[in-house]
Amino acid sequence: MKRKNIAYIAIGIIACLIIVISLQVTSTGKVTLEISEPIKIGVILPLTGPVAFYGESFKSGIDMAVEEINQDGGINGKPIKVIYENSEFDTGKSVRAFHKLVDVDGVDTIFTQFTTITLALAPLIEDKEIVSFSATVYPVGNLSRYMFRDYWDMGAQAEALTFALHNEHVKKIGLLSLNTPECTGPFVEKLAKDSNIETIELYQYGDTDMRSQLLKLKDVDGLVHCGFPVDALEIIQEIKELNMDFRLFGVHFNEEPVPSLAKKELRELEPINIAVNIDDSISESKEFLDRYQSLYGKTPRVDAAYAYDDVMLFANAIEECGDTDSQCISSVLLSTNNYKGVIGTLNFDEHGNSIRDTSLVQYRDNGWEAYS
Repeated sequence: MKRKNIAYIAIGIIACLIIVISLQVTSTGKVTLEISEPIKIGVILPLTGPVAFYGESFKSGIDMAVEEINQDGGINGKPIKVIYENSEFDTGKSVRAFHKLVDVDGVDTIFTQFTTITLALAPLIEDKEIVSFSATVYPVGNLSRYMFRDYWDMGAQAEALTFALHNEHVKKIGLLSLNTPECTGPFVEKLAKDSNIETIELYQYGDTDMRSQLLKLKDVDGLVHCGFPVDALEIIQEIKELNMDFRLFGVHFNEEPVPSLAKKELRELEPINIAVNIDDSISESKEFLDRYQSLYGKTPRVDAAYAYDDVMLFANAIEECGDTDSQCISSVLLSTNNYKGVIGTLNFDEHGNSIRDTSLVQYRDNGWEAYS
């Protein structure tokens, strides 16, 4: 009996503590019971594997934004809770993660990376009517009113590179591309529209030797590459090993690990590349860079800045709507007008695809310079 009594007393004490913790005193002295359910953000990222550096960078930007919002009192008094799932860059695992986050955890939004993953989730996002943010170069916003793409655009990149190809008087163009929708879709379509692409060579995700593809491109005047930074490093080194001589244009020659491990090759080839960076001359960007450096001890990749901006956009939309209603949040986001983010000014088109500036840089004299 004594043990039972002790147990009952313990339960009573715990219950009282819970009630006390939840009791709020208003300005009039009235005591109320308030339960603050957090706003939940579900995030599906590659946190392991060869592209984990993208996922980790994106995660750091989310964490930084959420910490700032929660320290400032949350959204309409509610804190944000983030639930991460590892996609491992696998569509099947991403679909399972989506169902877990939405059906079990009850998240209010989904954040994703990469075109293949986002395309696999698109029908589910539309069916569940849940607002999503995708860091992908493919215009996934066209697929659902609930899908928002905030990242640089492959079509815009192709147009910028086309300008450089014409400006450099390149006549015979070869394309060496990763066989993914973002590279073989809008990028090729826009590039081919105004340029004479003579040869297209594809490689698969995970390939580490592109010599056979490069040899088939030996007669072109200019080579355009579309793929990941690790691929760009392999390609730029193999071009020099094969003593190939053509102009080089690309998307990721200015991203690590290329600048650290291929300085000699960069000096000799002087590639022209898409420029996506955080402009520290803008006050919002400078504050973000300084705080990121303080928190993580390093300079952020642009993925962190995109993620940071999107969390803030989502928070602003909830604040304006007063709750997490997907229809309202979607409408508010679509009406975004010159939002001043840490990665520059942002607008969405009528489908929810971000509109951001695209520029070019060229490697000269041991560094990247603005191309004109």
